[in-house]
Order: sequence, then C-alpha cells, then structure tokens
Amino acid sequence: ELLQHHDVNLVAMLMMKSRKAMTYVDLGHLYLIVDSYAVILVHRLLRAFLTEYGHHIRLLSYEELLQHQIQDGKPKSLRRVGSFDCTYLFLQQSSNFALQMATFSSHHTTNEAKFGIFCAPDGYVMLVGGPFFCQNDDRIFQACLDRLGLGDWLEALASRLDKPIISVDRGFVLAPKQVPPGVDVAQPAFTRGKECLSREEALMSLEEAGERAVVEQVNSRLNIQETIRHEYPLKAMRYAALWMRLAAVVANLWYKPFYSNTLAGGFVHGVASSLGE
Repeated sequence: ELLQHHDVNLVAMLMMKSRKAMTYVDLGHLYLIVDSYAVILVHRLLRAFLTEYGHHIRLLSYEELLQHQIQDGKPKSLRRVGSFDCTYLFLQQSSNFALQMATFSSHHTTNEAKFGIFCAPDGYVMLVGGPFFCQNDDRIFQACLDRLGLGDWLEALASRLDKPIISVDRGFVLAPKQVPPGVDVAQPAFTRGKECLSREEALMSLEEAGERAVVEQVNSRLNIQETIRHEYPLKAMRYAALWMRLAAVVANLWYKPFYSNTLAGGFVHGVASSLGE
C-alpha cells in the first residue's frame, strides 16, 4: 500500500528523517506534500521497515555466534559471547518536575533516556532495550535479563560453553550477581579504597578496555543517525524505540562490508553489493 505512492521516494524520506533529522515541514516542502501527510508516511514506513528487517536484531544461536568471534583477523576467545552497555537519547526538558527528576543525568547534566545495547564480540547488535528513564544501570541490565530474554539466552549458552563471559563497564556494579549461574562477568577492576590498582588488575582493566572498545564503536555507529543523536522531542517518545531499532538494523545491515575484509578490493566489492541490495 505504501509503495503505491510513486511520486514520493519513501525510503529516501525515511532515511533523510533518520540520518539528517530533517523536520516534517522540510520533508513536505521537498516532496511537495502536506507536512502532516509526511508524518503519516514516515511513521507507517518506519514500522513497515522494522517489520521487514527487524529480524537482523536478534539473540544469535550458538552456531551463529561462532561466526561473530573474529574481528580484524584476530580470533576472540570462544568464551566471550558479547558486551552490554547503555547508550543515551537526549530529551527536551519537560515542565513536569517528576519527569525532570526521573530523566536527569548528573553525568551529562541534562535530561536523557537510556537504551540497553548488547552486541556480539565483533560488534553485531543482538539486542536493543528501552527506553528506560532510570539512571541505575543495574536496573536496566536486570530488565534486559528478565523481560527481553537475555537471561534465558545466557543460561542456554552456559549449557554449551564452559562459563561464557559477558563484558560490562564499572557502572554495572551488581552484574556479577545478576547473571544466571555458570556465566562470568568481565569488567575493569575497582580500586575499592586503594590508592591504585595492582599490576595484574591494571593489565586486566587494560584488556577489558580493549574488549569494550567494540561496544563503544557500536554506540558511535548508532549515533550516525541524527534523529537519536540530537535533542529528542518528548511528544514523539512513543517512536523513540523504533528509531533506535532502525539505527541498529542499519548498523547491522552495513556491518559486514566495512569490517569483514580490510583489503581495498573486498571493501569496494562489499559496498557495491550492499548498494545493489
């Protein structure tokens, strides 16, 4: 039904809204349609796009996960199954004081919503949870474990792997106690009142920083979509999760051409194939 609008390039409209955060007024002027009609088209196409391509965000099976254990030609430990982190969606300031308090971040000194991001060792996004208005990372991690199936997935992997490892940062203080039995949590060491870390703790923290660089790169890829990078309007919060999932789907669809082959020939061929698809 959407494709019957031959006078409007719907995919271009959707991606311009996502990638460049164009306003609906600008989209209406560009395609010579009423801005309210542009709102309807973009939101309907957003849902249609995720219905068609949403399967690219999923918790991988054990066999699929083995294919995502290599990054830049260096084999990863088969025990490492992924990294969990939170990304931010900056919000407009509300006139509701309770909402201001619930969304205020002392770290960024602004109002924001959080999304839980879980990716494979090579950066393939497997789970996007949120938005969450709480600033406690442990609660967000627990919600993803209980409500989004991450806990059951880790428990199933524990039956196939010897103590699978999930990487988190220092903000997830309770993570070692939250994961299912048989699952290990790797995170940088805490000083816990000491003046400095020991040599072993420092080396371990340095290694974990290298592992977590992958999920930080994922957050950077998601923020290419300016719709979720700039201040997000509160009146459109019901679409925030859809835009974040769109960013993750696009990151996964464009992931292999840029990272699977570092040779120039393979790079150009991969990009050309993706453009053709």
